[in-house]
Amino acid sequence: MLVTAAWLLGIRTQAVSFAFGARGERVVGRKLNSWAARYRWHVLHAVPVGRAGADIDHVVIGRFGVVTVNTKRTGSSVWVGEYGMKIGRVTVDYLRKSRAEARRTRRLLGRAAGSNVPVQPAIVFVGARRFTIQRGGPADVAVLRSPRALRRWLRRQPQLLDDREMDALYEVARHPGAWQLRPAPGPGLDRPARRRGQP
Repeated sequence: MLVTAAWLLGIRTQAVSFAFGARGERVVGRKLNSWAARYRWHVLHAVPVGRAGADIDHVVIGRFGVVTVNTKRTGSSVWVGEYGMKIGRVTVDYLRKSRAEARRTRRLLGRAAGSNVPVQPAIVFVGARRFTIQRGGPADVAVLRSPRALRRWLRRQPQLLDDREMDALYEVARHPGAWQLRPAPGPGLDRPARRRGQP
């Protein structure tokens, strides 16, 4: 009720911002679930990482390895350069956060799986009024204007894992212990990660 009142009055409270962003995550989550069934990907949503309450919006596992997806919903324009990003006229640090999520995922899943894990970060926007990307954007982070662009980008990625490796990596990733800085339990000794297939 208070969130709705603040929205109608044009007040951008923390709760309003959270609700606005959460809707974007649900949009992308539903799309990913649909695509996963079609293309044989595995998807985890709102993956809790570490002990400070942080999470990764979506983790996609396919023959391309692992992609950490950071979802952003905005009604403003988006400008993306090689080294920075702006929403409207405000410089944001989304690239730094996405790189950090990918590094953390690579370290944690690599430790849990006992092997090197290929991880790429991606940022996908929902509802951007205008999207401008210069010189291809950053070399190490995929910045995509819409969920549809995310699907196209994922399908273009080269195969890095065979089906057995992909499924084995998912079995590791679906256990919450794999995402904590402590020895991870083996498969079957912990509960599966929350909200699989339920954004």
